[in-house]
Amino acid sequence: MTRDLQIRSARDAAFLALLAWGPLSVITYPFLRLGEPAWVTFDRVWIGAIGIWVLYDLVARRERPRSPAADLVVAAAVLFVVTFGLRAALTPEDRLTVIKIWFDAVVLPVVLLLAARQLIGSMRDFRLLFGALAMTGALLSLIGLAEFAFGFELATRSGGTPFYDRNIDLVRVSGPYASTETYALSLLICFAATLCSLRLRGDGVLSLVAAIAALELAAIGITFFRAAWLAALVIIVFIFGLPLVRARPRPAVVVALVFGFAVVAFGLIQSDAVSTRLSDSDNAAGRLATWGQDLKVFGTAPVFGVGVERFTSSTTNETNVVVSGVYALDNPHNSYLALLAEQGIVGFIPFALLTVVVWRLIRAVRKAALTQEVRYVALCLTGAGIAYLITSLTLTMLPSSPSNALMGLLVGAAAGLLDRVGTTRDTARIVNVAG
Repeated sequence: MTRDLQIRSARDAAFLALLAWGPLSVITYPFLRLGEPAWVTFDRVWIGAIGIWVLYDLVARRERPRSPAADLVVAAAVLFVVTFGLRAALTPEDRLTVIKIWFDAVVLPVVLLLAARQLIGSMRDFRLLFGALAMTGALLSLIGLAEFAFGFELATRSGGTPFYDRNIDLVRVSGPYASTETYALSLLICFAATLCSLRLRGDGVLSLVAAIAALELAAIGITFFRAAWLAALVIIVFIFGLPLVRARPRPAVVVALVFGFAVVAFGLIQSDAVSTRLSDSDNAAGRLATWGQDLKVFGTAPVFGVGVERFTSSTTNETNVVVSGVYALDNPHNSYLALLAEQGIVGFIPFALLTVVVWRLIRAVRKAALTQEVRYVALCLTGAGIAYLITSLTLTMLPSSPSNALMGLLVGAAAGLLDRVGTTRDTARIVNVAG
């Protein structure tokens, strides 16, 4: 690995900076923040420097392989950056705050997407990327588990507020981030990359990578988000279950897997906090009421929306919805409906388009996967993409910078992979691409 990371050019330095961003961001996120609220953060400086290299590389390197699916993703991402930025700039109240949200949650992830597309394309690159994301997930897990065990929190240092869940009488862990939702989704993306790294390396259950995956799964468990639990299961099924089904495993293997899932599920249900979360029907009713309220707020300003981060202040008695005696919450709890309410049709369409073209990109990688290694990459992308979609449909994840940045990194890597594959019959060459 040391030999693989030798720096011979500015491109090698940029690739190393891209790999180092995840672990370094986890460590520095609560601490390297200047100003109140923070104006200078590690991510803004580090990803900004990577962005300067991206601009230089785009100008200096005129000829490179490109795939139509990857070009569509970049075009949709840039369109979303523009429309979100314009709506943020035109939001009358607290304009500087919403511009910061736009820069952190939209611009920086797109910069990582562009950089990953330029820098990643070979299986050697993917192994290094997945290794870096596994390390990121390990650090996130250790911080979250330590918070859970020792009762401290870093949300305040990161500009957030600790989330006390009165239903389970616990403060939800948020790792180094400002919110538990951001922490859960970031862990899920790293978990998908870690499992893919495990498949690519061919390691057993007693390996270091397997231990990291177990840590990540434990940390996902203590977020107490049912959507995160479901997403983790989906990731496991896609990366381990589908290859087994296609390989027609022996019945004993299937029985062992089912028994293992049953043991884990039984152990979780024995926890009072977990059983409370699983049996909380009011939470589901509250979600339905909130989604109804989202649509009512959208109806008050359907073209341009009520303004970025103005959903709560735009709710009134007229927009409130009650389902089974449960009132709507003061948070949209759905990234798509939140965008529809706050930015209207004009802001929603680019994000919906971006969702579609990203899925087309992942589908194109899956179709082009003629080698086993590329199949594992395609399964990782599918699992991470579904996990992002599940959490986005049940939580308001769009303003979340770290998880968006991690997803942007994976999507950009997929675009770079597809660029270098070219067509399906050229896929076999990818294992020999030097990057």
